[in-house]
Amino acid sequence: MHMAEPINLEAFRQKKAQKLQKNWLGRFVWLYCPACETIEYSEVLSSFGRKHKCGTTVEEQEVELDLSVEATITLYNLGIIQAKLAEAKKGGLLKLAMKGMYKLLKQLEENEKTYLARLEAAGNCRLEPLEGEWEELKKNLPIKETNVLGLEVSEFRFDPMRRFRPNQKGERE
Repeated sequence: MHMAEPINLEAFRQKKAQKLQKNWLGRFVWLYCPACETIEYSEVLSSFGRKHKCGTTVEEQEVELDLSVEATITLYNLGIIQAKLAEAKKGGLLKLAMKGMYKLLKQLEENEKTYLARLEAAGNCRLEPLEGEWEELKKNLPIKETNVLGLEVSEFRFDPMRRFRPNQKGERE
């Protein structure tokens, strides 16, 4: 019979910490349909090109990104959205204007959850947010802007059309 080795707790903790510090690099693709003028992203890479539902071949721009960073920003945004949803519910009866805002917030929440799920699918793992205080983390994250709701917009999600427009040198970003 083979005896199992005892687990070294300190080695286990170090291995776990190293795993959390690892950058989870992944690739997403922005897809642009010139016929419909729509843009969307996908975590699924395609080497043979794609057709949009209208039948037009879409233009693709592949982007490498740190999935754990995107997950950190997304989880922060989800926290803000959920706080705003709880605040909207507090009023009891939702006024007409608040009902519209509530629906918008629910849609934003769903979009962020979908994005997080797609990040995890791209990394083929459950992504953990980066550890630390938000204000300190924010200084080192690729945040391009904060929108009117207080949600952070990452470099990847900021103005995706810029990837399909030529810059001053006539090149795409």
